[in-house]
Amino acid sequence: MKRYHLAQKLHHNVVQQLVSINYQLTEIWQHTDRQQDTELVSALQLIRQELLDAVKQLGEVISELQPPGLPDLGLTAALEGEVARLEREGGTQMPIIELDLDESGTTLPEPTALCLFQVAQEMLRNALKHAQADRVILNLRLQDDEVVLGIVDNGRGFQVPTYLKQLAQFPRFGLIKIVKHVTKVGGQVSFHSQPSVGTEITVRIPLNKIESDNNRNYQ
Repeated sequence: MKRYHLAQKLHHNVVQQLVSINYQLTEIWQHTDRQQDTELVSALQLIRQELLDAVKQLGEVISELQPPGLPDLGLTAALEGEVARLEREGGTQMPIIELDLDESGTTLPEPTALCLFQVAQEMLRNALKHAQADRVILNLRLQDDEVVLGIVDNGRGFQVPTYLKQLAQFPRFGLIKIVKHVTKVGGQVSFHSQPSVGTEITVRIPLNKIESDNNRNYQ
């Protein structure tokens, strides 16, 4: 609930204030003599762009705090929405993203659902920005006594280190962030990759851990 309220406050207060400021700057810019006040025009354009960048970054923070659709529609719908957003923003340069999602009606606690969503975001971000893949497969399913989230891409891959602490050598991949998210909810993560072959990341969270969590659930 704290995440939800914080996200709502940021959206309804801070974001709206920034949008209002940008609107006022636009009004000033439109009434400025662009031939006489070239320095002022340039400064206003720079400030407006920085404001728009701030709004975008804040929107990403809000999305991480409270992923759209997660509380009301569930993890599967939230992941589908995230992929749809990426496809809209990526345009024709986007690789093919295949989804194989099946929660089988299982109720997931808030920390677990949020963890899986954030890990999926990081997995997709890595595949799209760094792996140079043209095909990505994201899957979610219940398997025996655990919930499993996995992603496979046919990108450039990397040499997986022997020890997890060595993942710090790959900061741009966000691998450390994935490990932190997963261990926080009692799960495990494995990396399989080779240069020029692609990457497979698998996250496993025990169902007994999920059942013992008494926090508010996401259906």
